[in-house]
Amino acid sequence: MAIRPGKPLLLARLPGDTLLVGLPGNPMAVAVGLRFFEFPALRAMLGSAPETSLPARSLEAIERRPSITFFAKAIATIDEEARIGVRLLA
Repeated sequence: MAIRPGKPLLLARLPGDTLLVGLPGNPMAVAVGLRFFEFPALRAMLGSAPETSLPARSLEAIERRPSITFFAKAIATIDEEARIGVRLLA
């Protein structure tokens, strides 16, 4: 997967329907792996509906490489017109 942080990541089903989860050592990479891969897999296994998301816009320019998805910490605010805006944290 072309993501950062988050590698290496393993999610596999072994014989006997045992779920195997392998997470990286970096704490932020673990948070990304749990949030975007393991939790959705567990929701599906439990028969729960997929999580819904809310649209938000960046309040500042973000430099990014088109070949990789980058997960970053941010703070969200809601303006007077109930629009969600986000700013990246250092």
